[in-house]
Formats: sequence, structure tokens, C-alpha cells
Amino acid sequence: MVDSHVHTKKFSCDSLIKIEEYLQKRQEDDLKIVITEHMDLEYMSQGVFVFNPKEYFNHYDKFKKNNILLGIEIGMSETFFSENMEIIRQNPFDFVLASVHFVGEFDVGSNRKFYEKKQKIDAYKEYINETIKLIDIYQSIDALAHFDFVARYSPYEDKELYFDDTKEEISNLFTKMIMRGIVLEFNTKRLTNDISVREYIKFLKLYKELGGMYVTTGSDAHYLDNIAYKFDLAYKILSHLGLKAVYFKNRNMEYI
Repeated sequence: MVDSHVHTKKFSCDSLIKIEEYLQKRQEDDLKIVITEHMDLEYMSQGVFVFNPKEYFNHYDKFKKNNILLGIEIGMSETFFSENMEIIRQNPFDFVLASVHFVGEFDVGSNRKFYEKKQKIDAYKEYINETIKLIDIYQSIDALAHFDFVARYSPYEDKELYFDDTKEEISNLFTKMIMRGIVLEFNTKRLTNDISVREYIKFLKLYKELGGMYVTTGSDAHYLDNIAYKFDLAYKILSHLGLKAVYFKNRNMEYI
């Protein structure tokens, strides 16, 4: 198994995991780890969710011999496109995972103003359409993280991202990704109940129907107990759907 989306306390401000704990977990579970620290320049005014790549490689490069790879979770932004591309070009990341946390000025994970006076379906579609726009711009990335991120922290009583509500928008997103060779992440963080599992499978089936073949598996772990969360279920689902689990090393796709 390969967990291609994890964070550490030293370089991601919202994580409590030390890299030494990944070493122990990797040995216990025969698990390969890809660290993907946050680089979200939209947060620069607060000085959080950013890290120094040189320091990152200086501290962690020695761990690569232990089946720990060094990646990045780059926060896609139209404003900081040039800066993000320089970060990707200048550093030897194994894996560039892209994510969308902002729509305009609003952090959809914590800023409730994004949702004000919006029906859930309209807010979710706006987030997906923002992701589509950014996928058009960012073509030097390997995979897209948590396409359903907006459903994690929204204020609605029923947070679920339903397939039937967003099929058209997600179809457009997946189509663009497939055309550009951008892999879909199977983010297991939302596999918390039967409804979420059912809806996620529908999206994965659509991805396969549109021509998608490859999927990275990521827990988005920030706490030790979350590493490889629900991976047994994830791999069963991928096998049933005929999707191939992959990871990236030196920016090259590897089969699991």
C-alpha cells in the first residue's frame, strides 16, 4: 500500500505527526509514504500553510531510503500561479499533488462567508467550477487532491456531495484532468459512512467511464491514527471498478 497524501508537524502547521512515527508505521504495515506538505500561498498573510523547500529537503532527504518519498501539496491559485510554478520547477519533488482550498478570497474550509446566502448545490458547483478553471491553468501537476473538499467543512446540515447534483460539473472536471494526464486522488478521508462511500463510488465509476485509468490513494493524514485510513476498503473498490492504483517517484508514475 502507498499513502500518497500525508503531512508532518515540522512543515505543515496543522499536523501533529512526526516523521519518525511514519517510519514506525511504514515498518509495521509494509506501507510506502509520500509526504505532501502544504504550500498554499493564499495564506501568506497569516504565515501558515507554507514551508521552506530547501529546509524540507535538507531535513527529510535522508529518510527516502526508508520508502518515504518527498512531495508537495500545492494550493492552486490564479494569483500565485507564477510563484507556484517556480516552486515546482526549482525543487526535486517526487510528487506534485494539487488542491483547491480557496474560491476567490474565501477559504472554503474555514470562512463561512463563502457559503452565505447560497444553497448547498450552488456553493458546491461554484467550488467545482473554480477547480475546473484552475486545472486549465495548472498543467505541471501529477494529481488532483480531494475534489470533494468543499463537502468537508461546509455549514450545511447534510454536507454530502451527491453525484446526481453535480454530475455535469464533475464530468467536465474529470474530462479536463484525463485530457491533461492529471491523475485523480482517491482521498479516503470522507469514507466515514455508507452514504459517502456510495456517492464516492459513483464518482469513481464516472471517472472510469470517461477514460480515467489511474488513481493515487491518500489518507490526508494529519494525526497518527489517520495514516492509511480505510485503505483496505479503497483498494477493494478500485479493484472492483478496474482502476489502477499508482504513486509517483521522481515525478514518474509507478504501479502499486
